[in-house]
Order: sequence, then C-alpha cells, then structure tokens
Amino acid sequence: MRAVTEERWVASDGLPLFVRRARPAGPTRGRVLLLHGYSEHSGRYPHVLHALADAGFSVAAPDHRGHGRTGPRLGHTPASHRMLDDLRGVEARLQAEAPEGPTFLLGASMGGLLALRLLQLDPERFAGAVLQAPAVAVPSDIPMSVVHAVRAVARVAPGLPVRRFFQPERASRDPQFQAWMRTDPYTYRGWVRAGTGAHTYQLIRDVHAGLDQVRAPLFITQGADDVRVHPEATEALAAAVPGVVERRVFPGLRHEAHQEPERAEVVGAWVDWLSRQVGG
Repeated sequence: MRAVTEERWVASDGLPLFVRRARPAGPTRGRVLLLHGYSEHSGRYPHVLHALADAGFSVAAPDHRGHGRTGPRLGHTPASHRMLDDLRGVEARLQAEAPEGPTFLLGASMGGLLALRLLQLDPERFAGAVLQAPAVAVPSDIPMSVVHAVRAVARVAPGLPVRRFFQPERASRDPQFQAWMRTDPYTYRGWVRAGTGAHTYQLIRDVHAGLDQVRAPLFITQGADDVRVHPEATEALAAAVPGVVERRVFPGLRHEAHQEPERAEVVGAWVDWLSRQVGG
C-alpha cells in the first residue's frame, strides 16, 4: 500500500490549495480527481485513496476553498466558478504528473454537484464520474420561500449564518466516525452562511439546466436511508442525463455511505466500476 502524501499546489490566483495524493506502485491505468462534500475535507478519504492507488489509479484530492487545510476560512464557500477553476488547475497538474490513461471524477455530495458541472463545461477532460449522493436538489425540508429569502440576504450579508448543517448522525451510523467528526479541527461545524447557500442553489440550477449535456458514463451510489439527498433525487438524475448510467442504492446506509461500517463494500463498488471503464 502506497502512502498518501500531503502537498501544496497553487491556484491561479495564488491561493495555496492543500492536496492529498496517492500514486500506484506499478503502472498507472488512469487518474481520479476526488472531490469531497460541503463542510468536510480530503482527510476523510485515505481509505478511498489507498483503494484507488492499489487498483492502479493516480489520485489527487484537494481541499476546496473554505474547507479543510486550504481555507482561508472554514465554512466560507465561494461562487462555483472559483472552485471549478481550482479543480481545472488540479486536473491539469494531475495529468502532467501521470499522463497515462483517462481522467475520472469521484465526487461526494457537493463534490458530486461540482463533478456534474465539470462534465457539462469540460466534457473533453473527463472519461466518466462516480457520484456519491450528489447534492442535486435543495433538501426537502427547506421551503422555496426560505431559499429565496437567503438569496436576498446573501446580497447584503453573505456571512450571516442561516441554517444548521452539522449533524453527524445524518452522515453515518458508525459511532466512531461520528465522534471523530465532533473533534476533527478541519470539519466545519458551524451553520451554513447565506453566501454559501446562495452559491450552492445557483450551482444546483446551473447543473439542472445542463443535464442534457452530461454524456460521460456515470456511476451513482447512495444510501437508502440518506435524508440529505433523498434517493428519489438521484433516481431523477439518472433518468435525466443522456449518457450511460449505473445506479446502486445501499440498503440501510446514510448520506456518507463510504463512511458507514459497510464502507469497504461501497468503495469496492467504486473501484470495480472505474476498473471496468479502463478495461480491467
């Protein structure tokens, strides 16, 4: 098993991006750009990086702006175009370091939403994507009147806290993982701020407007007991995109299916799908 390295890569505007890297011991079969979800960071994914590297993939997992060790302020997420530019830069460097094989995206929750937008805007860059509970819909317990109010507030007070988000029991049934979330210094445990809510809603709208442009193969996974992204949302996504889609719902699992006690089964399904895409 190859070690995961921790590196600083520089964004186009000079911000140091914290990136975790995993490289295969043997020949590279392809590349994976791993995109974490809101309030978390790439430090939650060492088991995924190891599994991908062991399967022959070269992996880069950046901490998004407003997240993890990139910062600059936890919970302050910028507009999507800034985050997408960061990801394009990471992908370009990943390809330069490991030119063999195609590039895939692996995105969880908000990371899955960003992955879909990249597939729409830069289809030539990516051969497909694994999407774990992609955040393609506003949570059902948020009325649209509240969404519109938050967008209005964001114009004058983007830093205003507007909604509780940190609820470890919604992520996983694993009590050890829940306890780690409560003490991890790089997990954002504050409320969603108005600017973040407005930016996320706009990204959801942009993704839905361009679903007919997503033609790369997709593998969509999620837990059947996910209350952040309901299975109906990913079922509708699978029906809306014109490309080849595989979808798997894991019974009894919650939003972060890859952090459940059954994590090996979930990650194994991801690795199997990616391996099949490169002929393995």
